[in-house]
Amino acid sequence: MKITLINPNNVTQRGDFFGTGIPYMPIILAYLASYLRNKYDISVIDAFGENPFKKRTKNGFIIQGISTEELINKIDPKTKLVFLYAGHVVEHVAIKEIIQEIKKRQKINAKIVIVENAQAVTAYSLVKAKDEFFEIGADIIIYGDPEKTALELIESIKNNKNLSNVKGIIYRKNNKTIINKKQENIKKLDKLPFPAWDLFPIKNYWKLRYAHAPMKGKYLPLLTSRGCPFKCEFCIIPFTNEKKWRSRSAENVVKEIETFYKKYKVGEFHIEDLNPTINKKRIEDMCKLIINKNIKIKIKFASGIKLETIDKKTLALLAKVGCNYISFSPETGSNRMLELMKKPFNYAHGTSMTKEMNKLGIKSQACFVLGFPGEKKKDLKLTKDYIMKLTKAGIDEIALFIMTPIPGSKPYECWYTKELSKLTFSPEWRKDYKKLHNFRKKNYLMFLIYKLVYHPLKTFKQPINIVLRKFETKMEMTIYRMIKTYI
Repeated sequence: MKITLINPNNVTQRGDFFGTGIPYMPIILAYLASYLRNKYDISVIDAFGENPFKKRTKNGFIIQGISTEELINKIDPKTKLVFLYAGHVVEHVAIKEIIQEIKKRQKINAKIVIVENAQAVTAYSLVKAKDEFFEIGADIIIYGDPEKTALELIESIKNNKNLSNVKGIIYRKNNKTIINKKQENIKKLDKLPFPAWDLFPIKNYWKLRYAHAPMKGKYLPLLTSRGCPFKCEFCIIPFTNEKKWRSRSAENVVKEIETFYKKYKVGEFHIEDLNPTINKKRIEDMCKLIINKNIKIKIKFASGIKLETIDKKTLALLAKVGCNYISFSPETGSNRMLELMKKPFNYAHGTSMTKEMNKLGIKSQACFVLGFPGEKKKDLKLTKDYIMKLTKAGIDEIALFIMTPIPGSKPYECWYTKELSKLTFSPEWRKDYKKLHNFRKKNYLMFLIYKLVYHPLKTFKQPINIVLRKFETKMEMTIYRMIKTYI
């Protein structure tokens, strides 16, 4: 049976610089490709990666990659199943276009299977967004870990078996939507084959000169664990992962690093886990193995860590193995808001660890969520105050995201918008958007002023980094990305 896996185009919402337009390598799709490749005839079409420099606009979005016409022409007519990756909610506008065009083509007689990305906060729950997909022509939806579900689905279709026995899928039958029981999360992640990056145009990602984490040269993403045990209400992850965390062993992770370090001469690994440092010993064991094997790389925690799970000893080990970037998320400066969000955070530890990262030369980012329901002026004032404390302590950059109700998060049950691609961290449709955006702009400016006062050498170095394209922070790289995207 011929199967085609598709990664959709990259999408930027005009005016949103930090939450959209980021060229994430489709790691879950790469895992799926690797899992299926020895059992079935598969091919991969990366609509973005095929030509990331090609751009077009549609309804206020900038879409990067090959045209939908070019993508459709690349699909083998013998394809029986198309697995289309719903990697990030902003890409929904491109995903819709792909589904609709495939359905128009008589030469393509394939079922369209939408694959959920349950390992990114910028993704969306397909259980919650299912109606939208079926309305535009999708046949089946896979939710949760896709590997086992996809294999069961393929075998059921191949042998004309009833889909009711396939766990982890949603489909339509007799005009009714049927949600099968969820597939059990994969616990033994070490048994999964490494992502099939040889099937993807990864060299084109490197040519962009920008990524999710600040990059210098060849890089690959790493997923050392899946899920998260916390229950933050602004986030989709508690729903898509059932507040469970699973990890790979230190040995397995380092084996992947060593494999791709040798195969592709990759100098950087960007860790994209939702919460990679839950088990401090595992992280320290990874560091020790890298040191013992004398692997000369850089490690960057692109998607963030739970800062309270590590200490000065862990930081020192990370610095020793080449870790030079860590993102973490206080979310707010207000204890009251932390309680409403159900997000634990230790402010004193955050400040202390920021000072330590500054000493060790590890660049740091602090992320905040603005506009969570119930937030008041006094809470925003506390957020501003904490940003200033972190700036004095040596934080290298901040990211201020305006909360948006992504399908799967608690606020989605209360708010609604027909265009899913507009559920970004710059939700212009919010009635209070202007107020929150003004607060955001003022605090970015104040951050830069405070940074200039307390850490002038860092500040003066940033323009040089941008010109030389030797990015040390996401903010530097974002300026470059904006120029490349808009011009």
